Amino acid sequence: MLKREWGEEKARMRECLATYPARLEQSNEMLTKVKIDKENAKAIAGMEELPFNNERIHTDIKRAVANSKNGNSEPIMLGTVAGFEVSVKAKEIGIGGLLDKNHTGIDVRITVKGESAYSFEPGRGENDNNVVRIKNVFLNTIPKREESVTNEVNHLSENIKQAQSQIDVPFEHEDEMTKLEKRFEELNDKLSGIENQEDVFADPEDKELIENAENEIEHEQNNSAIKDEKQALPENDKTVPLKAHEPQQNRGGRKQ
Repeated sequence: MLKREWGEEKARMRECLATYPARLEQSNEMLTKVKIDKENAKAIAGMEELPFNNERIHTDIKRAVANSKNGNSEPIMLGTVAGFEVSVKAKEIGIGGLLDKNHTGIDVRITVKGESAYSFEPGRGENDNNVVRIKNVFLNTIPKREESVTNEVNHLSENIKQAQSQIDVPFEHEDEMTKLEKRFEELNDKLSGIENQEDVFADPEDKELIENAENEIEHEQNNSAIKDEKQALPENDKTVPLKAHEPQQNRGGRKQ
């Protein structure tokens, strides 16, 4: 069991070394972009108003929904804030990605794009404050994304480091395993020899029991044979066996 677990762990390490470096490179690139966005987003904190208000956002959401029903899912640009492009996009969707007249819907997303992109589902009611939601992207979403990507980079780096240090380490119980396997083969060979060996040892009591049993079987067979001979005689056979002391008479009437 330990050897099997060791082998499974080795397989995981090989997979880690084959796939994690590329993932680490992508995560590092993402982290660089998010850090730039986080720095640029600081300018939003002092803004009381954005270049677009809730009324404008709701109008563009309705336009995007109408366009999607006509097969047009191109994003509608709301404006630019501190170098970030803000747009709204609507797309008609259905179950399993297929349009169905009975199961269709409209997916609406607002996207804030800097070095990286951050999207969310806006409120579609007249009283929903989407301006606040957009500000939350700059103040909360981007910092949380930086934290998340940083954790991912650390996790990937640590796994790669451990895999590199452990991939060539042999099974620590290999010598003991070899001895046990050899001993197992020896015992298995002995057990096979015992199963194939003829029983040459006879207990005198067992021999006497066997002889008695054989005599009893032979006696029963003899009795059975005599009984069968008697049953074989015809019922109308009236022949009377001669007695040993009665002489037979010949045709001349003389006794023999």
